Amino acid sequence: MPILHLTSIVCGKTEDYTGKDDVYITVKGKTVWEDRMDTSRPDNAKSIGTEHPFTRKARIDLWEEDSGNWDDDDHLGRTYAYAEQADKGEQYYTFRGCGAKYRLTYEVK
Repeated sequence: MPILHLTSIVCGKTEDYTGKDDVYITVKGKTVWEDRMDTSRPDNAKSIGTEHPFTRKARIDLWEEDSGNWDDDDHLGRTYAYAEQADKGEQYYTFRGCGAKYRLTYEVK
């Protein structure tokens, strides 16, 4: 069974123009990681370090959490990890939804 290893994420541009983004990642619909991110530091990468077994493909979504009754969370994008990517090294995906830019690094083993 393949295992998805989420390695790191880098913020290139926040979705929230007023400050930091409260981002979270879901795998197969379940929240697996969350943190506050921005571009104010020279090294704006965050380590993730989670593992998720799957069969054929695993859906990966990035969200930016919004508070308030009338403000739904912003969906920054979706990608998939595939069993065929196993043992092919690091994979990269750039989420660009809602004006944001985040680069995810992951690996399938």
